[in-house]
Amino acid sequence: MWTQRLLYLDSGIRHQVQEALEVTAEEEGLLLSGFSIRSLTHAQFTVQHRAHARGKDALRCFDIQLPSLTRTTCSVSS
Repeated sequence: MWTQRLLYLDSGIRHQVQEALEVTAEEEGLLLSGFSIRSLTHAQFTVQHRAHARGKDALRCFDIQLPSLTRTTCSVSS
């Protein structure tokens, strides 16, 4: 809950995160429901995406810069 506090406190950050997740999902062909936020600041956030499937779920990680919405892949940690 602490990691996501800015989503509750700052409507601008909330809008930027929503937009970034929608753009990432569209461009990467992912479902929005698979994202979970790992860290969040005013400048960037890190999300993991779990593609739920039969067998082992595929995990991907993205560092997304705010407000430019640029993203890079990051290491998936357990």
